[in-house]
Amino acid sequence: MPSKPPAADAETAGRHRSGAVARMLNMPVATLRVWERRYQLSKPALTASGQRLYSADDVQRLALVKRLSDLGHAIGSLAALDMQALQRVAATHARVLTAQARLAEPPSERATQPDRIWRVAVIGAALGKRLQALALQRRLGRPVQLLGPFENAAQAEAALGGGGADLLLL
Repeated sequence: MPSKPPAADAETAGRHRSGAVARMLNMPVATLRVWERRYQLSKPALTASGQRLYSADDVQRLALVKRLSDLGHAIGSLAALDMQALQRVAATHARVLTAQARLAEPPSERATQPDRIWRVAVIGAALGKRLQALALQRRLGRPVQLLGPFENAAQAEAALGGGGADLLLL
């Protein structure tokens, strides 16, 4: 007959200590604490003995922030974003990777798919000029609609509304 779990076990049920979270994220515990202290990235619960306990939601958010940070985003700019905004940033990377994979396909495989116009949003006037000067459509092997250039991501999002873009170039 199983015995009742001690009060400490009930307190930690469904939660992870900082060492376990750091191992899951493949980062030092010290970095996790710096993110918590400097950027208020998470607010883990504390046990009576002072152990930090992270919920599954905390771990999921930290994992996404770590992944985006590894992709080059500044931790300071990510810390203030809620989970939904972080997922939008991650989705942008997923769309770029999908587009890159598509471009890596041999032309014969690309030819079997419909020639849908790619909507390419451009942030930055200089980049916009360069892309218009290049024979972009010929290089990609499909029609391209350049959107912008926009001054920043917020302006692009507002202008594109629900229509979105297939690719975002900064």
